[in-house]
Amino acid sequence: MPLDPSLETRQPIPPLEVLTGQTPLTGEDRLWGMLAHVLALASYALAGLSFIGPLLVYVFKREQSAFIGFHAREALNFNISLVVYAAISLLLARYVTDWLAVLLVLIPIFGVAMSIVAAVHANRGELFRYPLCVRLIK
Repeated sequence: MPLDPSLETRQPIPPLEVLTGQTPLTGEDRLWGMLAHVLALASYALAGLSFIGPLLVYVFKREQSAFIGFHAREALNFNISLVVYAAISLLLARYVTDWLAVLLVLIPIFGVAMSIVAAVHANRGELFRYPLCVRLIK
């Protein structure tokens, strides 16, 4: 039985044709959409600054295609959210209770898993919205 639609808080993803205005997507569009998510994984090595890779794709490639812009924006928003969540978890673990430090392990695992899922969707030419993502950049 589906939930009441009025309780749904997630915004629907616009149809791909409406978003991109072009059909079909080129291989380069799909590649850069996927790289926006994969570069976040590579950026984890930079002391948790996982948003650097998606930021570079967003700045340099977003105008090439609406599809690339969508995926770069999603990856950037998600990875900024992860950094904020980790900072809050660190403060809570330090000043409230030590057992919340487990979040500092779970947040990167969640980030890696969701980045892989998003990269697969982008490579297939599909749109993907991250869960638990604060969309700061619209």
